[in-house]
Amino acid sequence: MPSTTQSDMEVSGLTERFRNPLTLSDRCDECRAQAFVRVFLPSGDLLFCGHHFAEKEPTFVARGYEIQDERDRINKPEGDTR
Repeated sequence: MPSTTQSDMEVSGLTERFRNPLTLSDRCDECRAQAFVRVFLPSGDLLFCGHHFAEKEPTFVARGYEIQDERDRINKPEGDTR
């Protein structure tokens, strides 16, 4: 049986987090609008609406943070998978 390393667990944990889509109850940490983006920071996650994430995106990308971007769902009814 292969052993599980800390790195494997971190990757597995991150993959597991990405499987949890943002919901209507997830709110932007800036303005409380519906969140469509989650940024995974070492100190914890930040949630953003599309507008506030767009303002900060270059910084998060430059620092190499993992980002769960669901902005393609903006203006789609909850549960719409098209």
